[in-house]
Amino acid sequence: MIVTWNIVRSRPGRGLRALATSEMAGASSGVPVGWYKLAVFSLSATFAGLAGGIFAFFIGYIAPGSFGVLLSFQFVVRAVVGGLGTLWGPLVGATSVTLLVQWLNALGSRPGMPAYAPQVFSYAVYALLLVLVMLFLPRGLVPAGTDLSQLSARRLGWKRTEDDATAIADPHALGSRSPAGSSPQG
Repeated sequence: MIVTWNIVRSRPGRGLRALATSEMAGASSGVPVGWYKLAVFSLSATFAGLAGGIFAFFIGYIAPGSFGVLLSFQFVVRAVVGGLGTLWGPLVGATSVTLLVQWLNALGSRPGMPAYAPQVFSYAVYALLLVLVMLFLPRGLVPAGTDLSQLSARRLGWKRTEDDATAIADPHALGSRSPAGSSPQG
């Protein structure tokens, strides 16, 4: 997370965001498109190799059958639920989906439930969760381009303006926004 955060906030990170928005606009701004695409591919392969090495260390045995189609689908759903294009989105999505699946597996393995219930719950939760998130939260749980303070202010209906920054520095400045420049009554 620290490495990714540093990359995103660096000059090449700004270039990568420009390429994600519009490749032609990024190229016209001087971003070396081919080099950045190669660098991102290499970096993603590095992260995938590191994750695979950690996974192999903890599991102890890896075979091609260990990586089925459902596992790839789970990764996509976790990233979409958390929010694509965000730094914290996949982490939040992976945590929330994993907790939900674990809870449903515990529910499915209770006495009186059929033996196939945990497997059905795990398959159903991914499909249902993906559909619900795409319908009601198309940007995921952590929307792209917002930090936590902006997100909480939006949820509460507040709009941040330039005057709010002044109001935070000077609490008496809140009254200076009254109409026609009149002074506030105390």
